[in-house]
Amino acid sequence: MALILNSLVFNAIWLTAVLAKQPLLGFAMVVVWAYYPQPSRPQPIFVGLAFALGLLVDTLLVQTGFITFDNQVLPAYVLITLWAAFSYYCAIFFYHKTFTLWQLALLGVISGPSSYWAAAKLGAVSISWNLLPLTVLFLLFWAVVLPLYQALLRRLQCNSEILA
Repeated sequence: MALILNSLVFNAIWLTAVLAKQPLLGFAMVVVWAYYPQPSRPQPIFVGLAFALGLLVDTLLVQTGFITFDNQVLPAYVLITLWAAFSYYCAIFFYHKTFTLWQLALLGVISGPSSYWAAAKLGAVSISWNLLPLTVLFLLFWAVVLPLYQALLRRLQCNSEILA
């Protein structure tokens, strides 16, 4: 039940930032969500590392012209909000579910790009899928990032159990 509720919160934040074009409100929702007591409180170091990597990659994609934001939206606010929410949600998700590397790679290749595709269909961004090298790198990123995040989270959990 906790995973379902957290999934709904994550999607509400995504819709607020992308569909309603209110990324600052979405970020406020992330902050409230992070302070809400949960049985699976994400480790701040994981959330920070996942956030930094995702934000770096998306910033590079914006700088290369692969992703272009709607003129009414400030890209930095959207990216910060979405990566803060995703990083927090990702830790909760991996707390509840464990997957093989191949399952995570497939999940990443499908779920990551589909989120961007949905944002493009809603008019929040434009994506230059015809830039083949960037499209391939984008798909590779999503094939690698979820297995990487799960491995990082497991390692951090093992280290914290050893130190406890």
